[in-house]
Amino acid sequence: MTILNRVLHSAALVGGLFAGMASAQDTVSVTGADLRIVDEGDGVPGVFIHGSASDMRVWDDVKDTITQTHRFVAYDRRYFGPGAWPDDGECYNRGFHVDDLIEVIESLDAGPVHLVTWSYGGGIGV
Repeated sequence: MTILNRVLHSAALVGGLFAGMASAQDTVSVTGADLRIVDEGDGVPGVFIHGSASDMRVWDDVKDTITQTHRFVAYDRRYFGPGAWPDDGECYNRGFHVDDLIEVIESLDAGPVHLVTWSYGGGIGV
């Protein structure tokens, strides 16, 4: 089973969102917000983008498998997760989420990445 197939299989098994608490509590600063991020493992990075009804914890069940061969990066999109909102929601739109993704990837300083998305996260990763 390839890594991607394992991710898809595990994601399907997760079913229940918020499987557990992400292990790292680091943040990455983007324009106007600090986003919670997990960055573990070595190799080509896979950046995991959650959907609208979740946060980065949706990827917890696949992190250990991915970090065996790749760098695993997941972050809470702006207005998601347990952190405080940076404003009253006036920046909640696809454009800001796309810009945040670009800034997160650039902060990795790692060259090309694999994007793995879920639900609304797919519209951000396109």
